[in-house]
Amino acid sequence: MKSLSTIINHNKKILNLLLVLVGIMHFGLLSAQDVMYMHIHRDGKEPVRHKVEVVDSITFSELPPKLLDIEGNEYFVVQIGTQIWMAENLKTQTYKNGTAIPTTSLPNDPNLGTGIYQWAYDGMEHNVPLYGRLYTWHAVVDASGICPDGWRVPTQAEFYVMRNYLRDNGYNYDGTTTGDKYAKSLASREGWEFNGDEGTVGNTDFPKKRNSSGFTAVASGYRGGNGVFAEKGRFAFYWTQTTGGPTNYGTQVSLRWDRALWYSIGVQGYQGHAVRCLKE
Repeated sequence: MKSLSTIINHNKKILNLLLVLVGIMHFGLLSAQDVMYMHIHRDGKEPVRHKVEVVDSITFSELPPKLLDIEGNEYFVVQIGTQIWMAENLKTQTYKNGTAIPTTSLPNDPNLGTGIYQWAYDGMEHNVPLYGRLYTWHAVVDASGICPDGWRVPTQAEFYVMRNYLRDNGYNYDGTTTGDKYAKSLASREGWEFNGDEGTVGNTDFPKKRNSSGFTAVASGYRGGNGVFAEKGRFAFYWTQTTGGPTNYGTQVSLRWDRALWYSIGVQGYQGHAVRCLKE
């Protein structure tokens, strides 16, 4: 006599076969042109969707190990030249020594001092998985260490190393190796406000150059010292650990939807900007 589990498994197989046959009768056989595949890059670049007729081959490979912070948040990483960068914005609310990074009692409370703070954009936690958190410069450079072990907040000069590599190796949107036209190669393919000027981050032209570096900069906006969150969809701001002038100033690098290059300036340290860590 067959066991109950054997009978159940047998019936499941029959049911699955019937469902497949019903699907074929209802929808008809799928042609190759109806099927879409997702190709995942090993280096953490964004997934790109292709129709079958433009795919030469399909390779299955192990995904790269993700970087973990002290809270267990995972991050893709990417190598650009000789440097290895986070390919996602930092999300932690805890320093690597276990100390909490505080936030204000209300997300839009003014912060005009030298306080150590972090926020989700608009105070909404659902923004964190994609955009990470926004930190004051004072939080970023605190000796407690905001990046995971073996990683650090980059200096302004280290951002320039990446910029020079991209420019010198044909990542400019037009393929040239002179001039500063590399922002498109750093920016995520999604989530940027449209801009019609040639080669800008917000333009969908030159598709092969879009996020070709794998850095995947997202338009995470910023938080002003007056508590106002702004520019999500238009700007990506990243702190460096380099002082920008007076005591209360830090230096940040920014990409914007309507430009083909990035900017690096000193700003008030109480503003909230995103962080990308660099492997030591």
